[in-house]
Amino acid sequence: MQITPLKETQCPKIHRPTTPPDTETRDPEATEEPSREALEIERLNALIADKDTELNGMRHQIDFAVGRYRIALMVSAPELPEELISGNTIEELDNAMDSAKKIVEKVASRIGARTPEKRVPSGAPARRETDLSGLSAREKIMYAINKS
Repeated sequence: MQITPLKETQCPKIHRPTTPPDTETRDPEATEEPSREALEIERLNALIADKDTELNGMRHQIDFAVGRYRIALMVSAPELPEELISGNTIEELDNAMDSAKKIVEKVASRIGARTPEKRVPSGAPARRETDLSGLSAREKIMYAINKS
């Protein structure tokens, strides 16, 4: 079999670009500076970082305020054990305060039920009469009336 060359008019035309293929699809601005989308993404990431820093600062302030509130609760009710008042939010502290009050009341009522009704004062009774030398005449009379 013999192959005969084709004439130029019989060949299909092939388009050959005059520029290299890698530069044909590239944006000429992309090589010099970032695109608008990249700048927007960078701006938004910086904004997110600023907001995260601000949020962390606010969380620290809230934690400090909750700690101060806990201290105020403990000062306002010294009869409650401070171990019973715990929480990370104001609502949790309020709930813990209510629970602690209930526990202390329950324990006090149980202890009160076990002790005898008649309470005996501690210490020895006074061996002498009350010293009336510092009282005025009127106060002495009132004392004598109330004593009898």
